[in-house]
Amino acid sequence: MRKRKFGKLDWEVSVLGFGAMRLPVVNGDYNRIDELKATRILHYAIDHGVNYVDTAWMYHDGNSERFLGRVLKNIYREKVKIATKLHYHAVETPGDFDKILHEQLKRLQTDHIDMYLLHGLFQAGWHKLRDWNVLHWAEKAMADGYIGHLGFSFHDSFTVFKEIVDAYDNWAMCQIQYNFLDENVQAGTKGLHYAADKGLAIVVMEPLRGGHLAHPPQEIKEIWDRNKRNPVNTAKIFMLKVKGEEPRYYLDEGANAQINIEFITRSMKKSRPVIFYSGESGHLALIMGNLKKLVRSAKQTGCLTIVDTVIPPQGNWNFLYQAAPFIDFLKCNQYEAQSITGKTDMKAALAALEKLGIPLTVVSLAKNGLLFSYNNLRYKVPPFKVRNIDSAGAGDAFNAGIIIKLAQWQGGSLQERLKDSEARLFDTILFAAASGAQAVTARGCLAGVERSAVLKLLGEQAEKVMAGIERLLTR
Repeated sequence: MRKRKFGKLDWEVSVLGFGAMRLPVVNGDYNRIDELKATRILHYAIDHGVNYVDTAWMYHDGNSERFLGRVLKNIYREKVKIATKLHYHAVETPGDFDKILHEQLKRLQTDHIDMYLLHGLFQAGWHKLRDWNVLHWAEKAMADGYIGHLGFSFHDSFTVFKEIVDAYDNWAMCQIQYNFLDENVQAGTKGLHYAADKGLAIVVMEPLRGGHLAHPPQEIKEIWDRNKRNPVNTAKIFMLKVKGEEPRYYLDEGANAQINIEFITRSMKKSRPVIFYSGESGHLALIMGNLKKLVRSAKQTGCLTIVDTVIPPQGNWNFLYQAAPFIDFLKCNQYEAQSITGKTDMKAALAALEKLGIPLTVVSLAKNGLLFSYNNLRYKVPPFKVRNIDSAGAGDAFNAGIIIKLAQWQGGSLQERLKDSEARLFDTILFAAASGAQAVTARGCLAGVERSAVLKLLGEQAEKVMAGIERLLTR
């Protein structure tokens, strides 16, 4: 399970949370939770890395909180942050704030609630709670240890959203309706970026519109089917993109599941390509189990070998360690570098990656540029400055830039192609970095990556980027 920093808090949240609003029920009765099924689902999610559980005062007529109190006892409570909510409809007088909070603590069988949200705010509901000094009350509840952090969930216009965000300096998070159908609905993309720029964590509700996006009308389903797409995975890909960060892909294996390793090795021997590239290494068990065989076979046919990574299930990188002696170029992002090395400081992570013995290693820092090492020399490269429209495909474009340049230089081995020339090395890295930067300037994975646009960006910024390259000390 991938994790991300939760706004300004010193805590990492799983990218997928568990919502307890629509739990399995008995005989269609929303108030009667099927506790056996619901427990199995919840425990499975937590056992597989989910660490954020969301509920509310009114979900399943209050039985959602009671159910969670029972099934999160002991070890499971320690593994998750609980978020619950105070709905303005439930509050008849300011004195109800304490009454409801303490009943929720009792239902949840806990002495504190990690994230406490003002629920379903729209302008009138917000003004009602605001005028009853709910923020002052919440500050006291936090000081008393009953609440960890305060947030809100929201259903109104961007104008009202902005008013609420600006009304309080200590919001920890907000929860908004957001999916590929609702980019311009309620808070929308504009609100998402506004709150994120203020340091709020963003929690998304209705990523599938309550399941409706997973079951489209027949004419829409036919469009999905014709394009071999899946609305659920499309929704996940859409939701899991973050401003300034390479996307986290969650994809169906599709045709890749049919890859035949013997066919690949046989084809390499026959066609003798210049470069062998394994992208997204870590997704498919077949590739992970055979990566060493593939890159070794590629080296035997005279190929340069390039490997791009994603974090594998359970973070088991043995396949990479075993293949490392046969890899010429390794590309990973900061999260993958941390997973591989166990180090949160990226300079230390680069040094640890260097010990794998791979001649050229790049660690992408997204909007903060990149680190790379070549023949035990380490460098930090500042970013190209572009407007980020859609970060999907930036890593692929970077790798394409590396492939284009390495194929351009004459020679066999990586060292022969670069001729141990700093000029060739930096030319290769900068061309790749400009390709990756150009990818984020338009919607779609590679829509912005035209050679003319990459060369134009290099002409405008390469000199400044080159001047900002920092040689890192090595021991």
